[in-house]
Amino acid sequence: MKTIKKTVTRYLCKVCGSKHINKDPAKKCEKRPVEKQEFFKGNIVEVIEPRNCLMKDSYYKVKNAVIEKVLRPECADEEYERKWLGGKKERLESHVRVYQVGWKCPRCGKWQSAPFYTPELALVYREPRSKKNK
Repeated sequence: MKTIKKTVTRYLCKVCGSKHINKDPAKKCEKRPVEKQEFFKGNIVEVIEPRNCLMKDSYYKVKNAVIEKVLRPECADEEYERKWLGGKKERLESHVRVYQVGWKCPRCGKWQSAPFYTPELALVYREPRSKKNK
């Protein structure tokens, strides 16, 4: 029996971590600008689109959600950006921010958590930033 080994070289974008087959697309990806961070961990936000509670089969508006984590910037998802977020050129050609948001469902009372892009959120309360939190 023979064991066949194959080495595959991939190039990583240092900003978003996306993998590319060739060096040129990876360099092009790294040169894209990064969207300004609008929210920080601990900020209270509102989710613009209604959410569906599967336990109670009803829609509700998320009003007092908390930014749990600011995730690594990523390349814009072109289809999602065009279909749901308006397809702004500056977002399509940049690395966009993703925020992990947590909230308590008002219908079933369970803790929910999901990632959201900046245009999907509205700021309710910004926690004062101390030197320690920066």
